[in-house]
Amino acid sequence: MRPARNLQQGPHTTFVQSMVRSHGRDATAFDARILDDGSVAVSGPMGTALYPLGGWTSKFVRHLEQGYFGPATAAADQEGG
Repeated sequence: MRPARNLQQGPHTTFVQSMVRSHGRDATAFDARILDDGSVAVSGPMGTALYPLGGWTSKFVRHLEQGYFGPATAAADQEGG
């Protein structure tokens, strides 16, 4: 695994946490950073995923929906999910 230096953080984490909450999950363990190589690192309770800057949002949401970042909370289970 390559070492990464964080250049920016803040609004990206807020944005990711908002998306996580909208999918019925606990967002407190999520963090997002733009790395010096231009990729986006999204960390959650089950690990970290790296995405290319272009189109990272849709890829992250797809991975979130597929459960890559851990199980959904009870709110999603109540919907039959």
